[in-house]
Amino acid sequence: MALLIIINFLLCLSIFVFFFVLQRNITSRNNTKLPPGPWGLPFIGTLHQLDVSKPHVLFWELSKKYGPLMSLRLGFSPSLVVSSAKMAKEILKTHDLQFCSRPALVAQQKLSYNGLDLAFSPYDEYWREIRKICAIHLFNSNRGQNFRPIEKMNLIHQQASRPLFVELVLARGYFPFIGWIDKLTGMLQRPQNNFQEIDRVYQELIDKHLDPNRAKIEQLQQEDVIDVLLQI
Repeated sequence: MALLIIINFLLCLSIFVFFFVLQRNITSRNNTKLPPGPWGLPFIGTLHQLDVSKPHVLFWELSKKYGPLMSLRLGFSPSLVVSSAKMAKEILKTHDLQFCSRPALVAQQKLSYNGLDLAFSPYDEYWREIRKICAIHLFNSNRGQNFRPIEKMNLIHQQASRPLFVELVLARGYFPFIGWIDKLTGMLQRPQNNFQEIDRVYQELIDKHLDPNRAKIEQLQQEDVIDVLLQI
């Protein structure tokens, strides 16, 4: 019995040391030019210090100690916290090109088909082309008037289905090397099933708009977004 306890202790210690060394190597490569911030624990970083009920109060208290720009480590993911208007202007206006891309989190990558939509695509030539298409064909004043009834229906549907909204949080978003936990707990399979269902609905809508036998009366109605995109 005593031998089994010793073996389990050594095994847990070895795992802890392994993850500690791994995290230290990763953070040492990424922290060369990071702003100051609170010291984090091995493996979890500064997650234990976050007060999700009053994050604005926590960040204000930390900013008094570390300044208007500080770094936090959420698991293995480095993050920046901006706590002043002057620093926000530097990031959002002066150096906006360096900070305009969104982080490639697992959930949003699934939702945006690996960052292929306008909202989550990184700032590059592809994003500029997508933005150009939207500006010319979707976001002009004439299209806006045509889509107004559709927007009203979408708003009604959004409000009606609001309680069904769920926030997706996957462990490997903050701990990339333990993504297998999401598979064991089913956190990865459930959103995959949901996205497959969404894909099925999208495909049905596209097939309906591509149907050559589509009722002639629909052609007299106002075009929707799918009609416009299929004409490009």
